[in-house]
Amino acid sequence: SNLAHYKDGDLTNYLDVRGNITGLRQDRDEVVWFSRTKTEDGGGALCRVDSSKIHCFSQSEGMMVRLAACLQEGDSRDWWLCDGSRLTHWSGNSSTSYSQPELKSVDGLVGFTSVTKAADGSIWAGVSWSGKQLGLQHIVNGKLIPFTAPGMEISRPEVATLLFDRNQ
Repeated sequence: SNLAHYKDGDLTNYLDVRGNITGLRQDRDEVVWFSRTKTEDGGGALCRVDSSKIHCFSQSEGMMVRLAACLQEGDSRDWWLCDGSRLTHWSGNSSTSYSQPELKSVDGLVGFTSVTKAADGSIWAGVSWSGKQLGLQHIVNGKLIPFTAPGMEISRPEVATLLFDRNQ
């Protein structure tokens, strides 16, 4: 993948990006972060653009995810990543992973495809596979819970992308 930054008439190309970029975000301090797959450089799936260079976080920095399909900023310099059959929360020096047993059979494939933060700060995730206990997920009391609503079978559809209205 190639990554470039254009600001004030200057174009900066970052030629040292390895792997495929899957998510790109700018945090509240205007620092650019990205998630990636197909990493072969010993770094993890979460990378930060530090002015003129790229820093990808490794296991020694608490990043246990090597391949990530999506990326979402948390509340306090923390990040959420979709890692195949797991949803992983990284907080600067440690990672916590949340998994659904129903996705164990697809480990290594894309299971979680989207993660987003609602206006209330809660985390929601989408699963690309349909079936019981899959579909739309919500973290409640530290556990992944399939979202259900009266008269609605929401665990059946495959979820590709999630968006929340931050003004709601």
